[in-house]
Amino acid sequence: MSKEDSKKCLEIGDTLYGINNEIYTIENIDNEQIVIKFYKKIYLTYNSGNNQEVKIKEEDLYFSFDDIGLQLFFKEGDCYKSVNELLEDTDYLNYIKNLNNRIEIENLNEQKKLQYIEALSPNTRKITNKDIDLILSSYYDEEKSLKEEKDFYSYSQNHNMSYFARMDFDTEYENEDYYEKFYISKNTKPIEIEEGVSIIDWRSPLGDFYYNNEKTELLREKYKYKVLLKRKFIFEPFKFLNTYIANDDFFNEGMADEFLMQILLEKRNSGKLTDIIYSIQSNQNKIIRAKPFENFIVQGCAGSGKTMILLHRLSYLKYNNWLPEYKKIKIITPGKIFNDFISDLSRDLNIEEIEQTSILNYYLELNNNYNEKHNLSQSLGERFYKLSSRGGMYEKDIRRDNIIKSIKETINRKKNRYKEYFKVDKMYDENNLDSNMIKSFYNREFFDKVKNKYKRRIDFIKDEISRIFNYSEKISNNQYFEIFVIKSMELINELLIEIQNEKWYNGGLYGKSKEKCEENERKIQEIKQLQDEVLNNFYFSFDFYNEIIEEIQRNNPSIPKNKYMRFQLLLMLYINYLHFGELLNGDKLLCFDEAQDYNEVEYRILKLINNNVVFNLYGDVNQSIFSKSITDWSTLKKFIDFKQYNLNENFRNTKQISDFCNEKFKYNSLSMGIIGENVEYIEKKKINNIILKKINEKKKIAIITQNKDDIENIIPIDSEYTFYGTIEQVKGIEFDSVIVFEDKMTKNEKYIAYTRALNNLYIVN
Repeated sequence: MSKEDSKKCLEIGDTLYGINNEIYTIENIDNEQIVIKFYKKIYLTYNSGNNQEVKIKEEDLYFSFDDIGLQLFFKEGDCYKSVNELLEDTDYLNYIKNLNNRIEIENLNEQKKLQYIEALSPNTRKITNKDIDLILSSYYDEEKSLKEEKDFYSYSQNHNMSYFARMDFDTEYENEDYYEKFYISKNTKPIEIEEGVSIIDWRSPLGDFYYNNEKTELLREKYKYKVLLKRKFIFEPFKFLNTYIANDDFFNEGMADEFLMQILLEKRNSGKLTDIIYSIQSNQNKIIRAKPFENFIVQGCAGSGKTMILLHRLSYLKYNNWLPEYKKIKIITPGKIFNDFISDLSRDLNIEEIEQTSILNYYLELNNNYNEKHNLSQSLGERFYKLSSRGGMYEKDIRRDNIIKSIKETINRKKNRYKEYFKVDKMYDENNLDSNMIKSFYNREFFDKVKNKYKRRIDFIKDEISRIFNYSEKISNNQYFEIFVIKSMELINELLIEIQNEKWYNGGLYGKSKEKCEENERKIQEIKQLQDEVLNNFYFSFDFYNEIIEEIQRNNPSIPKNKYMRFQLLLMLYINYLHFGELLNGDKLLCFDEAQDYNEVEYRILKLINNNVVFNLYGDVNQSIFSKSITDWSTLKKFIDFKQYNLNENFRNTKQISDFCNEKFKYNSLSMGIIGENVEYIEKKKINNIILKKINEKKKIAIITQNKDDIENIIPIDSEYTFYGTIEQVKGIEFDSVIVFEDKMTKNEKYIAYTRALNNLYIVN
């Protein structure tokens, strides 16, 4: 039967049957294909798998006339039969009978499932408005509540369970109200203890209620959760505190949190960095649970918990499966000392797989990623392996192979120079240079000049190449070079074969064959000359970089040679971007601690390289200490749509230290009210006595100076409890006590140094 005849057997609205008993309907028939509507059932589960719902998904499928019989009908060729022919077919009649039976059974099963789903409700008792009033009043009965909580605590201890808070809900489902209790834990999977009582993780969606002071209701699928109670616990000695009771204005307005104070004091005395899961505040919680792919800036005063929020947010995102693959995430930190400071906490929050790196090491890694793209020598070997394996004249193979060998040697020589240059032991601290000089390098105008100079140079080389080849594809400049080298080798190969064929068939060089051979030889020399020129520029990014650096060093003799600094790594990175384009497999999430210490140009270039990257920035412009640092976040908002969160609560310093800083620097951070000793101005001769006292008390103490030279003038007392460092080294870190040599320090440097102290601040006269 022809295609035209087969069309007559099918009409819009016909029902077709699939080989697995699916049902389809013809929607449209045109000259080339048949459009068929397929109705598919999808089963949705929610509420920790306790609830299920069936939804119908419609899908359009497209078939040609040639394959529809194989795709839909129970046997090949049935699509060409008329209705009468099918009705006389025994196989078809049996098929329809079995199909109808299966459809009927399936429909009965689906009805039972739907009835089950509709009847499904929370596994707990129903409550009325009267019940709710009784429940709320019971929360004020401290004796009864204490007994209830002690009984549950004993149960949890016997079953190796831990928790730190509780929430009660009026859960509305299908116009019915149910009473549910949830105890909140750290690092746990949801566990149902008994009817209506469960343990959940602090990172779960319901855990948001505990920390969020503004949210008291939540809609999820067919459920509406309304908070009745928030209660937190301390276990030594056993105590509980109600922090929220529904319909109570006193609790809704908030109350002094004595538990928070106790937790803060315990953390201060522990001597190590621990999580803040028990004490996350509502404004901190908003940042931790911000949208997974949201660009944001956290502007927070010293001691506001920026680093804690960064780490807890990553833990929250990981728990809810919202993180990209781990190798696509980086935490950019001030350096190794800081990484050591937070390493234990990272493991505790289960995010140790996420790389923590300094900006210098990150730039090195990105430049090395670009360097790995120089694989032309390998490409050439693979490209011409088949050509050489075909056989041919000896002279032809030798000449071609020598050219390929020369290309490989040139590229590998340049590649090794690149690797030798960027080594860790060749780093130099650019902050030792004149600040105005550094500012001039971290400047958009400087990088715009680099871009224009690069474009002029690359256009000149492309003009030369276009004499032989012209590429219209959208490719990177390096690919342009690669294609030229490969195409030129293929052309040289063709010309060599042509020369050899002329010699072979003519028995020698004479007449037109001689002229043809000589013309081809001239072409080979011309291509070879251009090829050498391109290869000299093949490691163009590095050669171009060296040219710019040499010019900078001529104009600025104070810049050391045979060393490189952060701005040089950034410059190399930008040139690599111009030459290679963005990294195809770039990072997806970059979290910056001390984000104010990176320049606008750096963020712009990182955005170009990692095209779809999300920035989460944590910093404080009042702690900017470098000439290149950001002093106003609005500069970043010009090219990225950042949301900004502001934190003004100081959880680190005592009231005395916080008040001292507020008065001295005209700030207005809010102290949590922890009382300590007054800030002391001391003479140098008292320093050793203070240090020895803290060592005996096993308290960590830092001696902070403006620069490394000042540290060398101090005779250190070595101990596991003492740290001698500069402002730059102590950024983001805290100590029980701090001695500050404030001479030569700027306002921001003093602020950083002072606020490293948890309990005692000593300033050397």
